[in-house]
Amino acid sequence: PQTVKPAGDNVEWSLSEKPSEALETPDWKTRGVGPMEQVSFRLGKNGYVLQLQIPLKANGQPAY
Repeated sequence: PQTVKPAGDNVEWSLSEKPSEALETPDWKTRGVGPMEQVSFRLGKNGYVLQLQIPLKANGQPAY
């Protein structure tokens, strides 16, 4: 997080700092929660659960 820098509407980071192996994300789940889509997944085999709630427009598309 310390090396991620805002660049307009995007972000930039150094690809040389990218880990050699992807982080395992078991227990991946998505579901509709009213006007939002909820995405949950576990970081690593025994790690924390990350939950994102993405607001949706009336047409079902993500608001962002």
